[in-house]
Amino acid sequence: MPPRSLRSLPPEGAQPPRGGSSEAAMNTRWHLALALCAAWGLLGCGGGGGDGGTGGGGSNMAEFVFDCDIGGVNAVMNMQVEAVSSSGAVWGPGPDPQITGVIGNGSFIYYTAGNLASPTAQYSFRGENQYADFTMLNGNDRFRVEWIVRAPGLTIRVNPFGPGPTEYDCALRSSRRL
Repeated sequence: MPPRSLRSLPPEGAQPPRGGSSEAAMNTRWHLALALCAAWGLLGCGGGGGDGGTGGGGSNMAEFVFDCDIGGVNAVMNMQVEAVSSSGAVWGPGPDPQITGVIGNGSFIYYTAGNLASPTAQYSFRGENQYADFTMLNGNDRFRVEWIVRAPGLTIRVNPFGPGPTEYDCALRSSRRL
């Protein structure tokens, strides 16, 4: 049975502001993420053929396990990533046109979901592209994070829009295609 799509889990809360140089920075970061996926041996995690990324035997979903240092406390983060290829519709002629085709435009949307557990707290998260919303499972805390991909792992920037962003480093422990 194929894994459940992360697209059915929309991120909570408002989306971060978009446009201008921040849009270019987002695209650059996520192209680096795609390169990092390839470096991790998950060449299919960036999507695949014209059938939504599952063509050619490749997978558009991957699972990563990270060891994180959260202010001196060890934590384990399990993250699933789904890369969905963006596309555009081709319309037929006439006053009442029909869709005659779909063309990939070369960009991807990355959906993330997972959990982070330490001896003192447990969180679940879900997100889109480089942002995710965290919810504390044994409390009421909710906050936004930004993923910053840095080989051989990533940095979690908590409250990237303020007040006082804080960064925590995570090292990749394992990865696999789903």
